[in-house]
Amino acid sequence: MQDPDVRFFVERNPGYSQGVALPFLVKIDARNLAALSWRSLRKLVRG
Repeated sequence: MQDPDVRFFVERNPGYSQGVALPFLVKIDARNLAALSWRSLRKLVRG
């Protein structure tokens, strides 16, 4: 863990390796919503 960002994440999320999720907030704007929609659509098409 030489990357300080990775080290910070792992230290703040001790259950990460067991699949425990850390809730977070994100800004929803048109660009983010479009990207999310596009990814979801691609997953649906791929099956």
